[in-house]
Amino acid sequence: MAKRTITKEKLNIDKAYLKKHELNSRNTKTFDIVRDIFVANAFVGLRFSDMINLEKSNFLLFPCKKSATGYDLTKSRITVYNKKNNKDVYIPIKPIVLKIFQKYGFQLPKKSNTTIIQYMKYWAKLSGMNEKIQKVTYQDNERIVYEVPKYELIGTHTARRSFATNAYLAGMPTLLIMSITGHTKIEMLMKYICVGNRELAEQAANHPFFQ
Repeated sequence: MAKRTITKEKLNIDKAYLKKHELNSRNTKTFDIVRDIFVANAFVGLRFSDMINLEKSNFLLFPCKKSATGYDLTKSRITVYNKKNNKDVYIPIKPIVLKIFQKYGFQLPKKSNTTIIQYMKYWAKLSGMNEKIQKVTYQDNERIVYEVPKYELIGTHTARRSFATNAYLAGMPTLLIMSITGHTKIEMLMKYICVGNRELAEQAANHPFFQ
């Protein structure tokens, strides 16, 4: 049997996510636009194509003079029609998300997937996101483990994975996450949650059962 050549393309290179402190990383204004798009989506969880097309009409905002943002974010929502499951999606708005959209007049700058990915990799690298991510593939039944720096794995789907993973680790019920991401099956959602046994053990340790 001829041996297959193992290349980077055979890796599942979209299984990385950014932790909350990484989403706050800044280094240069050169990457502000793509960083803003990525960070906003990491707290919204939409597909990139839906996220980049949001506009003012998608924001259901309730003014509130007492709020620092000018709006009551406990009631305000982003509303999007999900064509795949024929349902409206309602997403709570974090202050950082509102701030980013206000910065661009509620219309994010149009950037292609290629541009976003290229500049996000630069931003992640300059921000020191060098954590080694293990990737596993098989060649002739032999298990081969690769180590890839996180910044190389950044893609437009990484923001959506970051949302799902951080929400999951924060204890948000999977059904609530699915109501935002639009997934109809838990099996599909779990493909977006990048959690290893170590993270699961930490989550279990904080459960009342172990207290």
